[in-house]
Amino acid sequence: MKKQKTFFSALFLGMLLAWISQVEAKSSYLTQFNTKYGTSGTALNSCAVCHPGGKTSQLNSFAQDFVNQSHQFTTALEQKDSDVDGFSNLAEIQARTFPGDASSKPAGSDTTPPVVTSFSLPSTSSSLTVPITSFVATDNFGVTGYALSESVSAPASGWSGSAPSSYTFPSAGNKTLYAWAKDAAGNVSSPKSAQVSITLPPPPAPSDTTPPVVSSFSIPSASSSLTVPITSFVATDNFGVTGYALSESGSAPASGWSGSAPSSYTFPSAGNKTLYAWAKDAAGNVSSPKSAQVSITLNPTPPPSPEPDPAPGTGAQNWVGRWIRLTIFLKKGHDWSELGLLGEEKKLTTYLHLESWDPEGQILSGLLYLEPQSREENLEKDAPMVLPLDFLVLSSGEKEFWATSEFTGDPSTAFTARFKGKLVKGELKPGILQSKHKEQEGQEADRWFWIKGKLIQESQVPEDILALSMEEKISPVSEKKSLTMNEGGNFD
Repeated sequence: MKKQKTFFSALFLGMLLAWISQVEAKSSYLTQFNTKYGTSGTALNSCAVCHPGGKTSQLNSFAQDFVNQSHQFTTALEQKDSDVDGFSNLAEIQARTFPGDASSKPAGSDTTPPVVTSFSLPSTSSSLTVPITSFVATDNFGVTGYALSESVSAPASGWSGSAPSSYTFPSAGNKTLYAWAKDAAGNVSSPKSAQVSITLPPPPAPSDTTPPVVSSFSIPSASSSLTVPITSFVATDNFGVTGYALSESGSAPASGWSGSAPSSYTFPSAGNKTLYAWAKDAAGNVSSPKSAQVSITLNPTPPPSPEPDPAPGTGAQNWVGRWIRLTIFLKKGHDWSELGLLGEEKKLTTYLHLESWDPEGQILSGLLYLEPQSREENLEKDAPMVLPLDFLVLSSGEKEFWATSEFTGDPSTAFTARFKGKLVKGELKPGILQSKHKEQEGQEADRWFWIKGKLIQESQVPEDILALSMEEKISPVSEKKSLTMNEGGNFD
């Protein structure tokens, strides 16, 4: 009997502890509820929030939804209308009515719609699915639905209990999207809009492995030129031909492609030739070649006619009428007596006037005017002397000539002068006077005198020489003075 009492005492104690545990758990959920929603001291500070009639053994619809939210008072639970009385759970809690009892609901009707306070999108997008960067709405009892549309009319469907994070447009372009919110009473907000410009990247090119086909290619069968015209070059491709090329090899060329069919081809040499035509597409597929043949025979080219040798003296006429101031310099060991002149200075200034050109005889004629030195016994200066000179032109150009001339006088002192004139910036240089003297023993000896010449204007010629020049021009040729050597070794 004593054992039976002990058994029932233990059973009662276990049931009591289980009941106390349940009560404590339920009391903890109510404490969380009151803390979150500030319902302490209100009608909602009661187990009836979750249990019909306060019977803890039963759960109402709000309690069932609370369990489904893992015993958490979440936003989804707040937006839900657990007792289906037209008011969200949050709206009922705020009105201090029971969210799990359809007979307990806020007094009066709700006619105030929600307000969408913020809604934004990126300004541009490369995808049809555009993220929602902001979507916020408020309501006097609580927002129960969110929706998006491309129409300014409120949508009949597509509502969700939370604000969507993205929207997928059906096509690219400049788009306007409208945001909507509604409450448990069915009141729908005015829309708030945002714009986005959608530009999609080009679709990837389809895979192309089919090469073009050269359907026609022809050239003339014979040619007399290395450059041969292309009479036909046609190619086709499933996506389009992008390149044309020609080669003399049966292997596809690596370079030399053009965007259009060439109109001709130049071979490097004559003979029997084979030319291959190629085509390629954007994917790099190259056609098989199509060939054509041509026989090239070049017409013989006659050799060029030899140019005639230029006539000797050509260009010498360009020197006619010019005045040249010549300065003759003695070389060391020589004196003027070798030219039949007197004087001790080391240079002699003369003036040469070139007067005529005989192309037949190749003779350039002129007059050499010498300013003689003062004689020792007579300080007065002698009159200028005139020496007619006939130059045998060996060669000449517009700015250069070679010529030779013989001074005739006493046979014992006769010599030949050779003159080279080259015009450089108005000056003739260098000039050389070469004399060949016959010594008493009959031996010839070369004597050299350097000449420096410069072309001058007539205004630069001394007046006495210029006056003598005018006199020479009006005198008959037979009366022109010649320079001969007198017994004293001087020119008369």
